[in-house]
Amino acid sequence: MESLETSSASVKNEFQKFKQERVLSEYIWNSFDANASEVNIKFSANETGTLESLSVSDDGLGIDPEEHEETFGKFKDSPKKRVSSPTIKGQKGLGRFSFHKIAKAAIWDSVSEKSSCSIVIDSEFLNNYEVNHKRDIFNPVKTGTNVEFIGVYEHNLSEDFVLNRIQPSLSKEFSWLIASSKKKNIYINGNVVPILNHIHHTESINVGGYVFDISVYIWDEKPNENSYIYFSDANEKIILKEHSKQNLKAGFYSSAYVASDFFNGFNDKPDDLLSTLDNNEKEILREIKEKAFSLLKDLYAAFRNEAADKLIEQYESEGIFPEYKNDSIPLKRWKDESLKNTIRVLYGAEPSLFSSHLNKTQKRIIIKLLDKLTVSPNDDLFDVLNGVVSLDHEEQRKLADILKETSLGNITNAISEIRSRKKVIDIINELNEEHSKTTKEVGEIQTVVENNLWLFGEKYHLLTAEEPDFEQALRELLAINGNEKYYQKGSVTHSDKNKEMDVFAIRRNFDVDEKGNEFYRCLVVELKRPSDTLKDKHLDQIQKYFKVINSNHQFNDGLHKWDFILAGRKITDDSLARTMIDASLENSKSHAEKGLVMKAGNFSIFIKPWSQIFSEHNIRHKHLLNHLEFDKAKITGTRSELVRDAQNIGSDIKRKEVEPESK
Repeated sequence: MESLETSSASVKNEFQKFKQERVLSEYIWNSFDANASEVNIKFSANETGTLESLSVSDDGLGIDPEEHEETFGKFKDSPKKRVSSPTIKGQKGLGRFSFHKIAKAAIWDSVSEKSSCSIVIDSEFLNNYEVNHKRDIFNPVKTGTNVEFIGVYEHNLSEDFVLNRIQPSLSKEFSWLIASSKKKNIYINGNVVPILNHIHHTESINVGGYVFDISVYIWDEKPNENSYIYFSDANEKIILKEHSKQNLKAGFYSSAYVASDFFNGFNDKPDDLLSTLDNNEKEILREIKEKAFSLLKDLYAAFRNEAADKLIEQYESEGIFPEYKNDSIPLKRWKDESLKNTIRVLYGAEPSLFSSHLNKTQKRIIIKLLDKLTVSPNDDLFDVLNGVVSLDHEEQRKLADILKETSLGNITNAISEIRSRKKVIDIINELNEEHSKTTKEVGEIQTVVENNLWLFGEKYHLLTAEEPDFEQALRELLAINGNEKYYQKGSVTHSDKNKEMDVFAIRRNFDVDEKGNEFYRCLVVELKRPSDTLKDKHLDQIQKYFKVINSNHQFNDGLHKWDFILAGRKITDDSLARTMIDASLENSKSHAEKGLVMKAGNFSIFIKPWSQIFSEHNIRHKHLLNHLEFDKAKITGTRSELVRDAQNIGSDIKRKEVEPESK
């Protein structure tokens, strides 16, 4: 019986916070430290799932019984401390005692090149150990060690504990090491312990006439080992390692391996490796390190961007982003992209700002603050970030440059679209004012409006103008719903069915209301010639269109929402000719919708002078209109030329706005 110069209680005291699932890792590290390639964990359980036996075996170098005093005879000391290796772990001289957390005793049966031995330690007397069964071994011999844990049933360990507690902990502990070599593996009852989920990147490069194979694992979760670059020889033996220096805050957990026969023989050189290399070797080593670090930097940038995009996608699905309900499509797109690009930059610098532990309210507060700061190009954003995000001067400069570039790019695109819209408005204004006596009611202005339905509000921007006849309108509605077979000619029977709408438009894809109900948006527009003013008789005219639609159950089926708009140069100044208009506007004030004269179920009727339409557009775009240098005097030409310009602009606007939605 051999003894340590300490007590059993002192040994146990070192393991007060030691968890049971970590025990087998200690013995597996001892195996790999002994140059093992394969480690096998074997267990058996009874019918209730309780463990009856447990062991760990390996194909390592084995234990030399002649040197047991240097290993088992030491406490908090190990000969491994004097071994220079990037992968040695068992240097504290404590791991072999950890069995007492799961078993009554442990027996080491080991075969080395010289001899074999059996060593026993009892959990009640951790300061004692017994060595026996020494015998000579004749080559060739298969070396290795088997550790059997006696009395595991007394600790009520279960099969579930091994598979669902121990196995995941082994994956976190050894994934980086197993990934370093095709030869290394850990088995549990013959089944390979899987490495952590990961993204794997490989490439080969040539430096100084040597081929270097680079393999990078980006782990889905943080392993127990820090992120390193490991340099190994042609036999996959790790010679040296260096910290990868990549940002771990964004969850970028990597292990990189650089293998080449350039490193063959490096293991025989002293600890001060650089002092033994000639200048050419030093330059090759410097260059391959630089390329490995550069590759990791690029992979981190790609990973960070992908992670930021996933965060943005998640926030969108949770409804965290502002809706910009009152903004036009180009303005909405500008604000949305500016905000998202700001999030991408900040996520790369400080991912914890967008912690997964935030609730929806907290997320909305952060995003709303960033939104307000992003659309106001000043120093407010950096004033807020100071003391919250750890950015040095260089990082702040990069952030400022990126945000400036992003803002300019987005605002340029937005201004381009709004410039086009403003030109359409100015053309309509020109037709109303300069050509008021010659512009036809259903000619020029109708053609312009059909191509620019956004004039009446953003919710109409993707509607498509259809035939203005009520029978054709019904047929088109049924076709969009896939119910054209139910169309019967003459099914519209109202006395005003033969009247024609100036503009009838349908959104061919459904919208969703605030309650999540799907519906199709429909628009009817009655236009009055510029030489005329809007009167009660015109309101009566569009109300007749409403009555025709409302009288037919296929129009009025609950799946369609109808807006009727009476548009003209201005409402008449004649109070007697506008009695119903004034009364209807007054009665509808409670709905707080400008120009609303009637609201009933899925039907709304509006009266909108062009001056009101233009004013609403300018209010929606006041942030960006300040950037426009648009000379109204340039709006010149004949009526037909102006109409053609407005048609072309409208078609281009619709194309630009349909494309993002279809992606």
